[in-house]
Parts: sequence; structure tokens; C-alpha cells
Amino acid sequence: MTTTFFRNRLLQIGAAAVIAGLSPALLAQDRPLTNPDDTLKDRWLQICMNARPGSELQSVCTDIIGSEGGEQSEARRLAAARGNHLGIFAAQVKLARSWLGRQQGARTGEERRRKPGMHGERSLGLSGDDDAMLWESERWGVFGNVLVTDVQRDQSRWESAFKSKVLGASLGVDYRINADVVALFSLGVRDNDTDFDGGTGRMKQDSRGVLFGLYGNRGDHFGWQVMLGRESLDLTTSRLIRFDLRLHAGTPQEQLLRFDRTAVSDLDGHNTHGSISADWSWWRGAWTFRSELGGDFSRVELGSGVERNGGGFELRFDRRSNSSRRAHVAFEVSRTNSANWGVWSPSLRLDWFHEFADDGSLYPASFAADSSSALIGFASEDPDRSFGNLSLGISAVRPNGWQWFIGLDRSIANSTLTETRLNAGFRKAL
Repeated sequence: MTTTFFRNRLLQIGAAAVIAGLSPALLAQDRPLTNPDDTLKDRWLQICMNARPGSELQSVCTDIIGSEGGEQSEARRLAAARGNHLGIFAAQVKLARSWLGRQQGARTGEERRRKPGMHGERSLGLSGDDDAMLWESERWGVFGNVLVTDVQRDQSRWESAFKSKVLGASLGVDYRINADVVALFSLGVRDNDTDFDGGTGRMKQDSRGVLFGLYGNRGDHFGWQVMLGRESLDLTTSRLIRFDLRLHAGTPQEQLLRFDRTAVSDLDGHNTHGSISADWSWWRGAWTFRSELGGDFSRVELGSGVERNGGGFELRFDRRSNSSRRAHVAFEVSRTNSANWGVWSPSLRLDWFHEFADDGSLYPASFAADSSSALIGFASEDPDRSFGNLSLGISAVRPNGWQWFIGLDRSIANSTLTETRLNAGFRKAL
């Protein structure tokens, strides 16, 4: 088939689509009503019409559009759209932000407050004079933690299903400014390895970040904390492009063509996050009760980039961003137990979150070989606006200044994903 005939055929089909009110030239200004497969199927005509002459995209477009039109051409366009597996990019920005990982900063100060003088003096049996001497002699501390997180998401209208494993660690120092206020600084790393269902893609993310914070108390009951952090993100995403095209079906010239490539992209970005909270604690014998009210935010930004090795279907990404703002209420109960080696305390905590932002968005992209750079929209799913998190933990304090904790978190009543996190850490007074 010559290039001239191919372009004439595209013009004929495109004109017919416009007359029918189904113009494929719609730009992705709003989130489409259809999923990524149907959206791309309807835009093949515009994309192929503007494919650069001699490019791999133009060559494949000749087979996708064909010359016969009708149902056979529509079936090939749908097969090629589905085989591009565009749904993995809708989830890419949100995957760059670990949901329970955001709580790591919010919970850092909480574990530190379990030491003497920060809501812990009754548990340890210290008097006010003992506490004053302690904070003057132990102003500095070093702390660290490790975490393992599993995330699972089912297939949605716009986003591909995936399973993700996050490994993270942080190390920091804290400084007690006075008897009521502590400042902290930590460095952290986080690696996210995500597999999309059916082997359709994979994302590898490496994050490096810093966290600053202040926390403290007023009297015996009221506590507060403020945290601010920033992560640098490096993402490598592979996307399987695999589909079969049946040409001249039902004729002696019938032919089956298979397209099989794996496109790869490297992107960088950053995640800025912070939190603020206040809590009120009270005691009944060995039992401690704490109620908390707080909020957090996160903004993920990914830079632009171009895929490689896509056989003509390489995508060019514009800059993308996504913001989340949440409020939460929490209630925690713990019990202090004495042993000959120190004090240990099991705890149970329930958080309930409400999401105010993180709306489903349309992220811009286009085929690199499309000379018109026609936008293709990757729509993300709306979040679950209200959901919870249940935490079980055990902390321990030894007389020599060592503290240890281990905890298990599980998201609950979240209709969009399930996340489970195991974390453990320590603090040593200096």
C-alpha cells in the first residue's frame, strides 16, 4: 500500500467520523468518559494521519487502519489500543507516593514521645525533678527504623491492577531543646518495586529523602508535632506492547501479524510532604489513652521524558503532578508493663482519614512519532474519600537509654487499594 493511498484512506475515514459526530481529533482537556483502550481506539485515525513519514509508527499504522474499513478495521484498532497497556501510567504518579509511607513522618515523633518526660513520666515512675535532670543530661538521641510495605490494587476503569512491595529505612538524630520541645532530622531511602497484573508492565522507583520535625508537650496531657519532608524520585517503567492484527480476514490473503515490544522510560521527580497534629493523653492506672487530630499533605511531581524501544509506539510524557490533602482523627490505647530489664508497652491504634484532594486527573502524553503531538489522556481514578488504618505495636524502654518498637499497620475500608506495613526501629539516648 502506498503512502498516498494510506493518507487518502485516513482522510476518508476521518471525515466520516467527523460527520457522525465521533471526531477522533478531540484533545484531552477533560477526563474521558471511556477507559484508555477505547479512548486510544477512537484516536488512531488522527495519530496515524500525522505519523512521521518513514517512521515505525507509520508502518504499523498501515496495518492497524488497513484499507477495508468497517468492523475489521475497528477490531484491529481496539486490539492495538488494548495491547499498548496504557493503564499502567494512570497509576504511576500515585505509586510514587506510598500511602502508609506518609504516616512514617507523622508517627516518628509519636514513638519518640514514649521516652521519659514526653507523656511517659508516669509510666516510668519518674518525678519532676528526675525528669528535669534527665533531659539536661540526655539532650541528644539517635534513632532509626526499617519498613516493609505491600500494596495491592484491583483493576479499575482507568488504572491497571498491580502489586507493589516497598522497602525503606531511615536514620536520624533528635535534640531536646528544652523539657517540652524536641527537634529531629533524618535521612531516608525507599525502594518501590511494582508489577502490573498479567505481566503488562513493571515500575522500579528509588527514593532518597530528608525529614525535619518538631514535637513536644504542654503539661502532662497535651502533645503536638509538625513534620516536613522531601524526597527525590527516580522511576524506571517498562510497558509491554503486545497485540495481534488479523489482515484480510475471510479471504485467501488472510494474515495474522503479531507485535511484541517492551518500551522503557526513565523519569525523575520529587515528593514534598508534611503533617501537623495535636493529641490529648490521659491515664487509668497502667493504661494510657490518647486521642489525636491532625492533617497531612503530599505533592508528587514527575518530569518529562520519552520512552525507548517501543517499535513506533514510544510515548512522550509532559510534566505531571498530583496533590493530596488529608485530615485524620485517631484513638490509641496502650498499657505499661514492668519487667526486670525495663518497661514495655503494647498498643492498639485506629486512624480514620478523609481525603480532600487527589481528584482523578488527566495526565498528558503523546506518541513520539506523531508530528502533531496529539494528546492522549491517561486518566487516574478518584480516591476513596474516607478510609481507616489499624495499627498494632509494642515498644520497650531499657534503663540504659535504649528504646525499641515494632508495629504492624493495615489499611481498612479502602475501596481502591489494600496496604500492609511492618516497621521496626530503635532510639538510643546519647
